[in-house]
Formats: sequence, structure tokens, C-alpha cells
Amino acid sequence: MRDEDQILLFHKKVADPRPLDFQMNSYCLQSPNNFFKLMSIQIKHIQLDVTVVLDYKKNKKETTGNPSNFTLFLRIAAGNLNVTLPTHLAKEVRKRIYSFFVIKFQKWKI
Repeated sequence: MRDEDQILLFHKKVADPRPLDFQMNSYCLQSPNNFFKLMSIQIKHIQLDVTVVLDYKKNKKETTGNPSNFTLFLRIAAGNLNVTLPTHLAKEVRKRIYSFFVIKFQKWKI
């Protein structure tokens, strides 16, 4: 196979995120301990067009036949949370995150 041979090709089309409309009073949007509250959800639509050459002959180093085309449709959801933590828990989280990054940076020697 040469570098210029294309056996897999992707084309991506992405729509702008749109808010998901839902009735706030119909769902439980808070965690049981009231630390997290779901404020909004956005949905992003993605279309992935894939062209594949399925009959690539490795020993002859050439492609034969016609490429096959596939289309995948994806929906990706992202949410916004309000986080309210008690002071002691916030300090513990901050301490653990700090120590995690210190250890990582020491390994990477940054």
C-alpha cells in the first residue's frame, strides 16, 4: 500500500447545537443530595459520510472495484450543570485535583 492510496475516507457535516426543549417540572433534575442540578441540554447533529474500498488487494498493492459509501447519523448531547458543594467537600475535591496534576506534571517533567 502506498501513502497516496485511500482505502478509508471521512467527510463530516455538523449542525449548530440546538437546545433540547423539555418541561422542567416533568423530570427530576437534581441529584438526591442536591449537589448537581441539570440546567439545560444541547443536541448536536452530525452526519459522517464514509467511503471504504473493501476489496483492497494487499499482495498486488492496488484497489479494484468500486468504493462503498456509508452514512452515519449521530446525535451528541451536552448538558449544563449547576454544582453546589458543601465547603468541606469542595476543599477535598480541590486538594485531590491539585495533587493529581502535581503528580502528572512531575511524571511529564513539565
